[in-house]
Parts: sequence; structure tokens; C-alpha cells
Amino acid sequence: FRLGAMAPDVWVKRPFVATADTGTTLLMLPRNVVEVYYSALPAAHKADEYGGAWVFPCADEAPDFEFWVGDGDGEDDGYRGRVPGAYVRYAPASHDDPDTCFGGIQDVELMLEGVEDKPDAIFGDVALKSMFVAFDIEEGRVGFADKELEVCSFDRSCQGNPLDAGELKGWGQ
Repeated sequence: FRLGAMAPDVWVKRPFVATADTGTTLLMLPRNVVEVYYSALPAAHKADEYGGAWVFPCADEAPDFEFWVGDGDGEDDGYRGRVPGAYVRYAPASHDDPDTCFGGIQDVELMLEGVEDKPDAIFGDVALKSMFVAFDIEEGRVGFADKELEVCSFDRSCQGNPLDAGELKGWGQ
């Protein structure tokens, strides 16, 4: 994996097995990967008031998270994906704390605490919406392909315009 803040040719090799799950919201990764990611956001921290989940100031720009799927290291041996930082700036952590954002990348161990046989990682919607994904049930495999992204977030329309509070969906008054 690599962060958008790293030099283009710098990758951190940390192999893990991931499950692609359309029923999971977050991108849940091994703890050491999550810690490296959030080290690029100086104000990010694990918050006890949110069950130990990673949060950071909504005003901060999260770096992109890039990853490699496949066995080899060459461009022809797998898929290079990118989750935009705007997708990682998932949503305000609460109504009472709208300036603190809940991170779209979280520690799989923490999120699935108490679950037996947990996977190394789960690629939920935060990651899956950044690419085309094809599930081949008969062959037991998953394929990925790039797509043009309209980077939207909870406070920005896909055209990049700020949303006013009246346009936010799912936030009761």
C-alpha cells in the first residue's frame, strides 16, 4: 500500500488477505496499516468516546490510500487501486461534534472485536465505490477495474460545491 503523501514510487509491502463485502461500510485494515495511514494526519487519534475508532478534524485533508491486489510486484501482475482521501473523511462523528470526522479506514481487530475467524481486512463501500468490482461466484474470485471518480463527501457535492445543512441527507433536526 501507499499513501498519496508518499513519493510515487514508494510502496509499503504488507501482504494480507482481504474480503470484498458490499454489506460493510468501512475499509477495515490490519492495525499496523491503519496506524501508518493515520500517521499522515497529525491530529488523527483513537477516540475512547467513539469506541476507540480513529477520528480526525473534518477540516483536515486525508491522503489517498493506494493499494495493490495480486501476487506480483509488476503492473501486469495485479490491480493498483486508489481510495480518495475524501472517501476516508467519512462523516461527522456525531451531531454534538460536527467538526470531528469518523475515519472511513478503521482497524479490523477493533471493529470486529469478539468475532471468531475474522479476515485480515474487509474492503467495504469506502473502498469498493472507488472502482468497478466484479464478483465471479462460480470461480470464487473478484475482479477490479478503474473507473472515473466523482469525489463527493458528506459536505461536498460531486461537482465540488459545498452543501448547506438543509441538503444533508439522513441528519434529523
